[in-house]
Amino acid sequence: MRRMRGMFCSWLRWVDHQAAPSSRPCLDPVVITVQGKVMARTPEWSYDEAWPCHPDNVAKARAFVCRHLLDGGLPVVVDDARLVVSELAANAVVHARTPFGVTISRFDGVVEIAVRDGVSFPPSVSAAEEEHESGRGLRLVELCSESWGVTAPSAGGKSVWARFEVAGL
Repeated sequence: MRRMRGMFCSWLRWVDHQAAPSSRPCLDPVVITVQGKVMARTPEWSYDEAWPCHPDNVAKARAFVCRHLLDGGLPVVVDDARLVVSELAANAVVHARTPFGVTISRFDGVVEIAVRDGVSFPPSVSAAEEEHESGRGLRLVELCSESWGVTAPSAGGKSVWARFEVAGL
């Protein structure tokens, strides 16, 4: 699995577009759930960007996340985060078919990537057969991140997030 992930990350580096739209910093408190408790925390840094529903914008979401991780001095997280945001953004484009947004935030030794779309039904983890071309995305998210989940913002839609441990980095 690790060899496959390495090959896929290399392919993503090759595919990624260099130009990503300028993002806006966002230092509003972030509502997170830690061990079942809802908490609001102000991130050390946070950036947000949104795109129309189009497959080309998945690459822009990857470039956006990678740029902010590198600017934040976190190159060690880039490969896993790139794979995770690719899966979550592709899910938004393919399944939700709505515009989508990505927020990347760092707080308390954690980087969180959240992809939101306009459809409220939660994603489902499927048991893809070996010969199937799709159905492994959320399993990859689970393998590459410390934790992941779904929240339903009061404004509608959903936000699928993944967290990466960066304490000491």
